Amino acid sequence: MQYDQLLLKNLLDSYEKSLLSSGKNKVQIHVSMTFSRRNLPEYFDESSMVYEQIHVAAEDMERRGFLKIQWKNRKPGTIIEKVILKEEAVGEVYQYLQRTPKAVNEELTLRGLQEYIEEYGKKQCTGKPSNQYDGDGQNCGNANLISEDAEAAGENENGITAEFVNYLLGRMKDGKSVKEYIDIADSVQTRELLDTLCAIEQNEKPVYIREFSIDHLGDSKKFENMIGLIGKILRRFGSGYEDMDVYEILAEYQIYHTPNYVYLKGCGCLLQKEQKTGADGIFLKKGLDAEPFELCGDGTENRPQNTSGFQIDLAALRQGIGISGEDINTLVLTNISNVKRIITIENLTTFYRWSEPEGILIYLGGYHNQVRRRLLQMIYKQLPQAEYLHFGDIDVGGFEIYLDLCRKTNIPFQLYHMGIPELKKYEKYSKKLTENDNKRLDKMLEKLRENPEINSCEQIAEVLKYMKITQLKLEQECQHV
Repeated sequence: MQYDQLLLKNLLDSYEKSLLSSGKNKVQIHVSMTFSRRNLPEYFDESSMVYEQIHVAAEDMERRGFLKIQWKNRKPGTIIEKVILKEEAVGEVYQYLQRTPKAVNEELTLRGLQEYIEEYGKKQCTGKPSNQYDGDGQNCGNANLISEDAEAAGENENGITAEFVNYLLGRMKDGKSVKEYIDIADSVQTRELLDTLCAIEQNEKPVYIREFSIDHLGDSKKFENMIGLIGKILRRFGSGYEDMDVYEILAEYQIYHTPNYVYLKGCGCLLQKEQKTGADGIFLKKGLDAEPFELCGDGTENRPQNTSGFQIDLAALRQGIGISGEDINTLVLTNISNVKRIITIENLTTFYRWSEPEGILIYLGGYHNQVRRRLLQMIYKQLPQAEYLHFGDIDVGGFEIYLDLCRKTNIPFQLYHMGIPELKKYEKYSKKLTENDNKRLDKMLEKLRENPEINSCEQIAEVLKYMKITQLKLEQECQHV
C-alpha cells in the first residue's frame, strides 16, 4: 500500500467537495483527514507494524510541504490524530498524484457538452420512439395488422438526450454536482453515454440489446453494464416512463431484451399476408405435406390445390398464440364478424385461464409496447364498434397501465372488473397497501383532480378513495371471473 498516495488522495477528495476548490468559502476552513479505525483501520492494528509505514509516508509528505501532521498531545512520533492539507501546495499535490484538478475537468466536460449540443442538432434525435416498420402498413379490406402508431409514449419535443445534456450544463454552470450521472474526470465515458442515449432515440429497426450493444459500443455486453443508468435517465428526462421497467422503455424504441411477442386468443383467424383466398375458403398447408386442409372458411369441401402460406383459427387454440413483432406485419386478421369485445389482460396467468367466445384477448404483460399497440390500433380500425375493455390489478400500478393504454392508443378502453365490487367480493385475497402504495395513490388522486378529462377519471378516483380507506389492493389473478 502506498500510503502517501492514500493520504493525499483523501485530502484532495475532501478539498474538491469543499468550497475551497471553487473559491466560494466565506469563512476560513481547513481540509483534513482524521485518523480513525473506520477510515484507516490498519493504523490501529497493534499486531502489525503498518503504522510505522504510515508515519514514514506522512512525515515525508510533511517535509515536501504538502500537509501538516497533528500529533496526539503534540508529541511527534507518537500517534497521529489527523493530517491537514497545505492549501498553498494544492497545485503541487495534484502534480505529485498526476491528477487533473476538478476545475479543469469541469471546464473540459462543460466544453465537451456544449460541443455535443451542436453535434446533437445535426444528429436529428427527435426523442420519439421510432414509427418506421417493415411492410406497407395499408388498411385494405382484411387489413395488415401493422398500422400507424398512435402518439408515442415518452415523446419529448427536444429529445431526452437534449434535455439531459441541458440539465448537466445547467448544474455545472451553477457549480453543482453531476456525479449522479457522469464522472467529470472521464470525458470518454460521458461521450459514450450521450452517444448511446442518442442512438436509442434514433433507432428505427427491431433489434436485440446485445446487437444494439455491438453496433454502437463494439461489445455485446457493454450496453447491459450501462442499462441501469440509461433507465434512470430515460425515466427522469422522458415523459410517461416514470413507473416503467427499463426493458419496457427500451421496447418503445424497438430495442428488446428477448424476442418481442404479442399473445392473443379468442375468435377470428390469422392469415399469412401472401395467402391466396377465394370463394372456396382459406387453407393451411400442413407442415411439410403438400396436401392442404381447410382450417377457416365457409366449410366447403372444394379445396384449391395451389394455396400457399397459412391461416390459424384462434378459437382452436385454447391457450392462445404468441407472434413475434417482426412477424406481425406478414399477417392479416380475418373472420372477425362475430367479435363483440376486445379485452387486454395485464397478467399472463389470467390470460391463459380466460375464455371469451365472442372476443379477442390480448396479453399486455404490464405496460404495452409498440407491437401490442399497433395490433390494438389495427383491430380498432377493423372493429370500431366493438367494446374495448382492460382488466388489470386493482392497485395504482394497474390504473396507471390502464391510463397509459388509453393515452397511447387513443382507443376508448373501459375498466373491466376493476372496481369497488371486486375489492369487496375478493377481500380475503387482498393485500395491504405499502407506504409507497399510499404515496403513489395520493399522487394519482391529485393528477385526476387536476385532469378531470382523463378517461374513467371519476370511476378510478372512487376506487382509489375506497382503497385509501380500506388500505387494500387486489391482484388480477385473485378474481374468479
